[in-house]
Amino acid sequence: MVLQVHQEYLQKIHDRCFLHPTASMLKEAVSMIVRICLEVHTSVLESSINTRSIRAWEERYARCHNFLASTLSTMVRRSKLPHIEGLAAALVHSSPEQQ
Repeated sequence: MVLQVHQEYLQKIHDRCFLHPTASMLKEAVSMIVRICLEVHTSVLESSINTRSIRAWEERYARCHNFLASTLSTMVRRSKLPHIEGLAAALVHSSPEQQ
């Protein structure tokens, strides 16, 4: 019984994280944001930042941020997902404007 409860617990954690196959788009959006951060970091270290790069990073970040905000908000409205409610609200209220 202990093993069964433990397995159910692990399955619930897996189903609620971005590693679950149904959340692959969310995982990709988060990965894109991390890649943007790495690009900015590399550019700062190499002193190779220009206006075009900054605009491109801002646009990509805004798209990812807004996608995550709207998707997570929809998920929270449709399902009981208290573990992402705060994140969804924070993303909605801090959404950058797209140009």
